[in-house]
Amino acid sequence: MSDSIPAVMLPPHALLHVIAAYSDPRRKYHNLEHIQNMFRNLSTYLSMERDNQEKPEIVHLTRWAIIFHDVFYIPGRYDNEEQSALYAAEVLRDIGYTERDIECVVRMVRDTKNHASSSCAQESGLLLDLDLLGLGSSWDVYARNALAVFEEVAAFSPLNPEKWRKGRTEFLRSFLDRDQIFTREYFHLNYEHKARTNMASELSGLIDRPSHYNYPEVMRSL
Repeated sequence: MSDSIPAVMLPPHALLHVIAAYSDPRRKYHNLEHIQNMFRNLSTYLSMERDNQEKPEIVHLTRWAIIFHDVFYIPGRYDNEEQSALYAAEVLRDIGYTERDIECVVRMVRDTKNHASSSCAQESGLLLDLDLLGLGSSWDVYARNALAVFEEVAAFSPLNPEKWRKGRTEFLRSFLDRDQIFTREYFHLNYEHKARTNMASELSGLIDRPSHYNYPEVMRSL
């Protein structure tokens, strides 16, 4: 875990809590690998975009937000992001961060609920783009991620196929209806088209399926 958290230092008790949360075996997608991928993609972005306008303090606080944004996670719960944000505030306050910085991280984490910035794209947009970057992966990676989320939901509670299809189609349409998914130009230029293609393909596979459809089979057939 320490290799995936550059330039930040969690207190031992918080580190143990974070590792335990993301190591829950039921977490097939929202796990340590997801956090590591976000840090890896952030590093790539910063190295590729040497002339970008990211403020160093926002990049630093984004690193904290990456760590905390899914620390509380139970599929279907309405307060995952709020609980994660409150925990972030508690840990950062213990470390000695200013209330201004803490509130910035709290806003970032809360904004992952609907993946829309409630304040300004300069603050939350980088985190949101990194969190959604898997949507713009190759189809194989995208499908593997989608199946991981499906298995994750099923691992926490019995899964109703029709409820899953309804929720998944609403999720896909909510992003396809947006004028722009990614806020940063680099991510928009390099991932937007592929993300829309992937989601449109999945959506087409979910529409007009019989009630006994098998979601994994649908994804593997596309």
